[in-house]
Amino acid sequence: MRPYYLLWGFRKCGTTSLAGLMRRLGVGMPDWSESNVWLARPDQLAGALEGLWGTALDRPYLVDLSTLTHLGEADPASMLEPLGFSPHYLVCTRAPGARWVSAWKHMRRKRADRRELREYLRAYEPWVGLSREDLRVAEEELIVRDLEAGSKEAAGLLRPSYFARSYPVAFEVGRVDELYQYRYLGESLDMLEGCPARHVELPLEEPRVTMEWIEGTFGVSADGGERQAPRLNADTPLNALRHDPRVRRVTSWVPGPIRRSARRWIERQRLPLNQPRADVDEGLQSAMDALVQELCGYGDASRSVQG
Repeated sequence: MRPYYLLWGFRKCGTTSLAGLMRRLGVGMPDWSESNVWLARPDQLAGALEGLWGTALDRPYLVDLSTLTHLGEADPASMLEPLGFSPHYLVCTRAPGARWVSAWKHMRRKRADRRELREYLRAYEPWVGLSREDLRVAEEELIVRDLEAGSKEAAGLLRPSYFARSYPVAFEVGRVDELYQYRYLGESLDMLEGCPARHVELPLEEPRVTMEWIEGTFGVSADGGERQAPRLNADTPLNALRHDPRVRRVTSWVPGPIRRSARRWIERQRLPLNQPRADVDEGLQSAMDALVQELCGYGDASRSVQG
């Protein structure tokens, strides 16, 4: 069976950076940035996979950039076997607190979440000592209250139209968790609990480990410059403009293929970073990082990772 590499996607863990690094090194990659085709209804998935890959299904391996694979209902192994592939899971890892802060900043940049970081600290501190199940319930109650109060925008809810318009192949979603994009803590818990039993863990903070695996697996070779840690998703001026609500309203009428091409071009540019936002204090970010790690019990138990 040929390998089908799935970049197991937890937002803000570095999957986009890893994909960009692999592409720069010459690893055979699709021309789309992500598909999330694994969210398609199981009865539609086989056709969606064939429509997504086309003649590329003849290649010796495929690299799938879907980033919400863990939310799907289908079993990738059973769907890929008839196509002559077996799944190989690549998991980007990041400390849960840093991932939480990055996910919140992403939604703030999109102006979907108006809650300040200090407010989150005050809301989360009473949760210390709760079980992970109770943490998920507490966070959902907070999200619902924020939506009712207007602290979070309904535009940030994950609805079927989000997938119908944004990816290379249109598909109907089998199951949608509307609150998903606001479950910052829940997703950090998923990152710790929900990885496949067998996977390769690629920490972008340790570029030597990641680079050696890429070189050995795909037969590519990196020069000294590429051995540096890849830049994580940056808040560039052009990318910030792309998320402005007024720009989003105007571009919603642009045909999907043109919109996706423009997005890929923007994401691949090496642009200067914005100055740090005055309303995001580094001390608060460090405090939130530490609090989320404590809530998640990060480091209390070893994680079994198999290559």
